[in-house]
Amino acid sequence: MQIDSVSYSRLFSLGKESGNERFDFHAKVGEGENPDVVMGQLFLKTAAVEKTLDEYRNTLYSVSRLSDDIKNLQEGIGSLQSEISRKRVELQRLAGKTYEELSELEVERNFCDYRNIKGLIESRARNEEELDRKVKELDELVAKRDSLLQRIREGRFEEAQVVADIVNPQKTLEAK
Repeated sequence: MQIDSVSYSRLFSLGKESGNERFDFHAKVGEGENPDVVMGQLFLKTAAVEKTLDEYRNTLYSVSRLSDDIKNLQEGIGSLQSEISRKRVELQRLAGKTYEELSELEVERNFCDYRNIKGLIESRARNEEELDRKVKELDELVAKRDSLLQRIREGRFEEAQVVADIVNPQKTLEAK
């Protein structure tokens, strides 16, 4: 029997909400070529394409999640700053009174507000540090996303990494 072409088709599930994705590759078997080798090449091509697209999808998800985290941190920092400002105004108002003019409740609240402001300032500083870290992480993810998109547009799918994953899957799992 003479085999002059082979096909490889694979259906990938993207989850309940995202549906499926199908790849179909067809190749002509050249004279003297082994159809099994051609089929293996189609398999590796499919795996490389899926690996790159999956990495791109995961990066898009991470960019979206991190952008939301950054927005929430920015809002939280703004709320902390507003609370700090409000408490400082109240302390300044109370500072204008003599000790005799202050009720016992105002003295206690004044002391508590002062301690609370320190806690709010520390919390704001921690959030600002986390925000800086997440912004840097987002910059790295955006660069990765752009690089992956460029590779996809150019049709550059790294089959060598797929082969390494197939040959030594434990090493790939350990790297993650």
